[in-house]
Amino acid sequence: MITGRRPKSSAASRIPPRSARRSEALAIAAIYALSPQAKGRVERLWGTLQDRLVSELRLAGARTIAEANAVLERYCPVHNRRFAIPAQDTTPAWRPLRRGLDLDRVCSFRYEATVLNDNTIHLAGMVLDIPPGPRGRSYRDQRVEVRQLLDRSWRVYLGDEVIATGRATAHGELRAQRRRKHGRGAPSMAPLPPRLIEAAL
Repeated sequence: MITGRRPKSSAASRIPPRSARRSEALAIAAIYALSPQAKGRVERLWGTLQDRLVSELRLAGARTIAEANAVLERYCPVHNRRFAIPAQDTTPAWRPLRRGLDLDRVCSFRYEATVLNDNTIHLAGMVLDIPPGPRGRSYRDQRVEVRQLLDRSWRVYLGDEVIATGRATAHGELRAQRRRKHGRGAPSMAPLPPRLIEAAL
């Protein structure tokens, strides 16, 4: 459900943390099927699909994923014509994004890191180079947010300010790694690849 306000924390707590943060940023609240009536509708749907659809697949002789998908293409229109119920309110629920919302940031992989003495971040074997700030300012020891966008490019945020950007890389979602403390808390890494993050335009 899309609302004009932020969802209550009790609802967000049932969603995985990453999804909860995105839902909160987009003012989307979850409505759970907790009533017996709502759960009954879901169970009846699954009962229909597990009974009727399995029989359709067997009658069609589908034995591969491609064959099963072909059966689905034929089955879905028939199923919808028989079981679909027109909506009581057909008004579209789409609404414009809130002014100032950074959708690329919301829909991205999020990591946290600390800027090291040489103005770099070490993240899962990568070196992210942070250019000097205004008047040559160093970001040493600052806790920053690193985002990989859906196009695989990178951004580094200090608060809401983008302090660095980077070209797309082949990395997908990074997994947490065990880190060995060294020096001022910097992780000890294997030999480092070329620097990836360049000055923000």
